[in-house]
Amino acid sequence: MIREPAEVGVRLNARAELPLGLLAEIDVDFDARMHNFSPEGRLMALKRLKSGSHDLFDWQGFRPSNTFSLLFLNHQNAMPFLKESRQVVSTQSQQPSEAVISAAEAMIQQVRPWYEGKRSKKGAVDSNVMCAGLYITEFLSTAFPLSRGDYRADSQVKGASGSKAKALLADHAETRQFTSEGGRTSRLTIKHAETLAEIINLAGSQEGVAEFTLSERKLLAHILQAWFVSRIQEDYFGRKKVSAEIDPNFSVRTTVANLLEAGRERGGNTAGAIAQHLVGAKLQIRFPAEKINVESYTTADVQTGRAGDYEVGDTAIHVTMSPGEKVFSERCAGNIKNGFRPRVLVPENAVAAASQIARLTGFHKQVAVQSIEDFVGTNIEEVAGFANAEIKAQLRKLLELYNERIDVAEADKSLKIEIPTNL
Repeated sequence: MIREPAEVGVRLNARAELPLGLLAEIDVDFDARMHNFSPEGRLMALKRLKSGSHDLFDWQGFRPSNTFSLLFLNHQNAMPFLKESRQVVSTQSQQPSEAVISAAEAMIQQVRPWYEGKRSKKGAVDSNVMCAGLYITEFLSTAFPLSRGDYRADSQVKGASGSKAKALLADHAETRQFTSEGGRTSRLTIKHAETLAEIINLAGSQEGVAEFTLSERKLLAHILQAWFVSRIQEDYFGRKKVSAEIDPNFSVRTTVANLLEAGRERGGNTAGAIAQHLVGAKLQIRFPAEKINVESYTTADVQTGRAGDYEVGDTAIHVTMSPGEKVFSERCAGNIKNGFRPRVLVPENAVAAASQIARLTGFHKQVAVQSIEDFVGTNIEEVAGFANAEIKAQLRKLLELYNERIDVAEADKSLKIEIPTNL
């Protein structure tokens, strides 16, 4: 579904006039709240840009990286200009010819059905297909037409590895953790590569790619590879749930700790979102008669008029992965002034620091500091009456409620937790 580019604010630090087809890398300062828009939606955002009209505009698909690739492919009338809010940080560019742009568009039209044909009945695409796309488009930059000797080594794709896939993604400013093997250990990867190479050869021949210069072919390969990166962002990162070791025989606090660590490894705001929604799910279980709010992790307290991330009775609960002085000197101080009992929840490894800040700001006697792991884990076990079977049931309920909250509040559905079958 194509979504109108709304609700995603991006503040640019750069000024650059980018002609059609220009590839540029620009450092930016951004505030991106949604990541699940389609490539067509991204193009729509570009079309909506008007020269000189915005230094704040709507965009989809930004990732938590300060450098990203901008790829403008389409429409003579969609000449976007990024206007200055502060200063240029860095720009490196090449301008593809109309022939390169036309060839890229035509070849993508033939590659798309191949890719979609690999989609399962449940809508998933195997990462081996994605890896084949990354590799074959990379080989295209140095050879055309592609022969088996260009991309095949024995029964594998030449050079396939987790580090190679990671490096190719990084070329497009995608730095999240992708498949660790990069398709190297699967025989399917080479089969996908062979069929894709045939399509690339046929489509490229029709578009006169054999007559392209080396630099033109490299630009063409980069554009095609960028298309596969967008597929990975949508079909892998956009769908892959948070995975961690969840064992009903462990203490629940251990499971919570494992989930927070999985969030840290993914990067960005993932760990913070996991923490907030686990706390919310736990409160729903503990206080079923209370209306526990469900908001996006990025929603500030002042936007909702609440005293904290959650209010229960006269207590204002603040969930933070990195406690700072303002949490105590401003938010908790305001809570106390307005008759609330503030409670600050932080990861276990930040409890000592948060307690010290509370003491230094003079609020250590009025503000409760507790680990997220204990706040969620211990209470779930208490609700379960400390009985093994019921702890297992309540843990599953916690994770199910968490996933329901993600469905309601977050655009990024990859924040959902993979619930194991042993629960």
